[in-house]
Parts: sequence; C-alpha cells; structure tokens
Amino acid sequence: MALGNNRPPVLVKLEDCVLRAIIAIYEGKSPEVAIDDLHLQIPSLEKDLLEDDEALHWFKLSAEDVSTHSPSQPSEVPSTPSAISPLPSKCPSTPIAGV
Repeated sequence: MALGNNRPPVLVKLEDCVLRAIIAIYEGKSPEVAIDDLHLQIPSLEKDLLEDDEALHWFKLSAEDVSTHSPSQPSEVPSTPSAISPLPSKCPSTPIAGV
C-alpha cells in the first residue's frame, strides 16, 4: 500500500527505504541484514520527520506524539544492528521507478 500521491519528501524517502529492504530480501539478501540496514536509516528518517510539519500532519501526528511513542529503554529496540551486518548504502532521495 502506497502512502498516496503528493506526499512529503521524507515520507517518500521512508517508503523507498522500506521497499528497498523488501526488494533486497526478495532478491536473496538475509532478512536480518536487510532489516539491520533499514534500522540504521531510522534515526536520520526520524530527525527529518520531526523537522517536517507537513509530514507530521500527513498522519495527523505532532512532534510530541512521535517522541511519546519512541522507545525509552535501549532494551526495547537495539541501538545498533547485529554485528554481522555490513555497512548499508544510504537510501537515495530519489524514488524507486514505477512506485
């Protein structure tokens, strides 16, 4: 399911990162590695999201709502991906063709 047309650029980037992880798994990449690669992108995407009012309002969220739901303890979400994960390439800011 796509997030709709005319969505804010940060949401396009987020959607592309998720789709790239899915495609990587489909092409044979280990799911753990693909998810670890995606996990490494989350801090940058979250920062961009918190700085984009249009994106926050796309889902009718506020910066306070987002920070309230962020994990407070490192045990809930690991702060680093697994040790076997190679360094991923950054998700490009250009959308995936045909998506």
